[in-house]
Amino acid sequence: MKKIWGAYTQSEIGAAAVEFSLIAPILIFMMVGLMDLGLYVRDKMKLEQISRAAVDYVMQGGLEENIEEDIITYYDASSVPSYSVTTDRVCTCSDGVAQTCDAVSCDFGDYSRQYFQVKIERTYTTTFPYPGISNEIVMDGYARMRLD
Repeated sequence: MKKIWGAYTQSEIGAAAVEFSLIAPILIFMMVGLMDLGLYVRDKMKLEQISRAAVDYVMQGGLEENIEEDIITYYDASSVPSYSVTTDRVCTCSDGVAQTCDAVSCDFGDYSRQYFQVKIERTYTTTFPYPGISNEIVMDGYARMRLD
């Protein structure tokens, strides 16, 4: 009996299967998390691209009111998420402090610079709920271009 018990306790048959069964759930969780991170980065890059296209659209003569209809529908027609579009015209002097364009007062020898900016927001929902991380993440795309 002692020989059988000794051979059983010192045998390494199946050790790799046990180790794999302990590590596999962690690896699967990490792979799903990386996939979700990749989807988030893809959507964030698309949002940045849409905001740059929106600024370019207005610079080419498009109307600010039509950004959502024309630009977002063109880039993301099949998508369900709703976007929040904020546009603004900002004026600055050489110090970079934003002012209202109606009452810009720069120092002597300086001149006003006018910018058009677009901020587009949407909510990204993760594929699975992760502990310690919100299931919904607000992401935004921002672009700014000088008008004059």
